[in-house]
Amino acid sequence: MTALYIIGGVLLFLLLLMLLKISVFFSYYGKVPELCIKIGFIKLNYNLKELKKDAEAQGDAKAKGSKKKKKKNAKKKASAPALKDGIKVFKDGILNFWGKYKRYARLERYIVKISVATDDPAKTAVLYGGVAAIAGSLHAWATSVKNRSKRLCDLQTEVRPDFIAEKTDAAAEIGFSLRLWHILSCGLTALFTYRRYRKLPAKKTNSDRKVDG
Repeated sequence: MTALYIIGGVLLFLLLLMLLKISVFFSYYGKVPELCIKIGFIKLNYNLKELKKDAEAQGDAKAKGSKKKKKKNAKKKASAPALKDGIKVFKDGILNFWGKYKRYARLERYIVKISVATDDPAKTAVLYGGVAAIAGSLHAWATSVKNRSKRLCDLQTEVRPDFIAEKTDAAAEIGFSLRLWHILSCGLTALFTYRRYRKLPAKKTNSDRKVDG
């Protein structure tokens, strides 16, 4: 009986884990773009500029061993599948992935605030008209998403002209969320697509054609 309780508890834990919501928010307030990842009650904040610097530093550290990798990649390219076959596989995979993502993803937040300004009032008016048209179209898309936040404060778009300032200012926050099992499902789709690509027959080279002839 104790074993059944343990098995039931493990299954319940796995079920709750699969239902765990993971949210990703991109925000820009001021001059520093930020990334926030929420996993349940845990929040992880990242400065995108610092992440970029870290990535560049890691790239420089790996540059020393790049010659060996290039030789290996050259051998792999020689036996790569035909471009037409590869495009077809990735096209199908991307369509399947995007179909799942649209069905699963939830738009948690879409807030865009833009103050349009230039050094010339006439240019400001013209620029304001173009920015307002684009922002209006994007807001219409955000409000048309079926799986979205129902709170009005989470879906906002504000564009206004500023004839006093001389520089355009913008602030934005966009967030999406997925359940863990949604992420696993999308990940499996990407993995199966890659495996299909790896199983494609290698592209025939000129030397292969001569041998066949």
